[in-house]
Amino acid sequence: MRYLVISPCEDSRTGVEFETGHEFLPEPDAEQAKRLIDAGCLRAIPDDAPILPGTLAGDAKILALEEDVTRLLEANDDLRGKLTKAAIDAGAEVSAAKGEIEKLTVERDDLRVQLDTANSRVADLEKSATQEQNPSSTEKPAAKTKASA
Repeated sequence: MRYLVISPCEDSRTGVEFETGHEFLPEPDAEQAKRLIDAGCLRAIPDDAPILPGTLAGDAKILALEEDVTRLLEANDDLRGKLTKAAIDAGAEVSAAKGEIEKLTVERDDLRVQLDTANSRVADLEKSATQEQNPSSTEKPAAKTKASA
């Protein structure tokens, strides 16, 4: 059973002095526990209660948690750095892509102008070819003179 120190006391076995709020470790035997409880120095702690600071087990647990926090903070900083670099790289790629889009848009517009010019030229050539094949359709009929009548 675990015990909480509720009034300062000394472990008669080890000579260790305990302050209020600490866990009494090593755990006392049944006789010592009864004597310290009756004296108002200890109170039983439920077995499922968390480990208390100020005990070897509690301090080890706190130290382990602090190490975990430090490790997680370092990992967080590392990830933040990688994320920042990735964002900068992505921004550069987006900027380059926008430049390429702009260049391709200009090329497309130039090709449209060339296509429109070519289509206009083809239409003119087709019109000219049609006129050469049907010359009578473009000529005006000759006026009848009195002599030919």
